[in-house]
Amino acid sequence: MNRILLVLIPLIFFGTALSAQQTKQPDIVGNWKVTDLQVLVEVPDEQAEAMATVSQAFRKAIFKFGDDHSFTLDFEFEEMNIKDAHWRYNPENQSFIIQPWEHKDTDQYMLMDVMYRQKGEQVLFLMEELPFVLLVSREKP
Repeated sequence: MNRILLVLIPLIFFGTALSAQQTKQPDIVGNWKVTDLQVLVEVPDEQAEAMATVSQAFRKAIFKFGDDHSFTLDFEFEEMNIKDAHWRYNPENQSFIIQPWEHKDTDQYMLMDVMYRQKGEQVLFLMEELPFVLLVSREKP
């Protein structure tokens, strides 16, 4: 029994690591417009106005993933726009890491981590930094 466990445990870990590496990258290239969002948490009354302002701004946001791995976020608030950034796929949590272009070959200076989820025909973007889920659709070229 112990011998079987000694053989099975490494195989399980190896199989899990292998399947994580084989996770296929979703087709992300293109411009993604936020069509709706869902707030995930209740906010205190003193933060409600700020949350409403930010969520309204995100309703107009466009995430641009270039086929050369360039990334731009067009956002209503100029200080939150992202230009000249780089994206790469992280198969461990099925997300897209956004970094300044000059740091694209490092693990430093992550601007955001966009988790991509698909439910049927719907595509959702989730970000740890935000207390809501973004429903997005790819803009037609």
